[in-house]
Amino acid sequence: MSTEKKSTWPKNSTETEVLLARHVSVFEADHKVMFGAPCYFVNGNMFAGAFSDRLFARFSEKDRDQLTEEGLGEDFVPKPGRRMKEYRIFTAKAVGDPSVLDHWLRRSYVHVRSLPPKEEKPRH
Repeated sequence: MSTEKKSTWPKNSTETEVLLARHVSVFEADHKVMFGAPCYFVNGNMFAGAFSDRLFARFSEKDRDQLTEEGLGEDFVPKPGRRMKEYRIFTAKAVGDPSVLDHWLRRSYVHVRSLPPKEEKPRH
């Protein structure tokens, strides 16, 4: 019997989930729940999601660097020591400007669409 505590994810903000759904509605993407929150996938690859009261997305290395330099994104670390290196969590500066958020979500979507499809692992 394991004595490890089951990790619990932070509670999600309904406002954040609605914001994300509104901004990704223009994309052809599959909706799933991860981290107890909505996430969106293209060809089996996650491209964007909500985590607590924040939004995150997957980017190319060049875009990750640019987001960080412009103060629009920072490392996504959903659990201490578990950095998701290809993802950035958007800062308030990015989320506060709908056109900026749309621009970067589109860049994420285009990047993730260019990746090879990810095959789902069979569940047992």
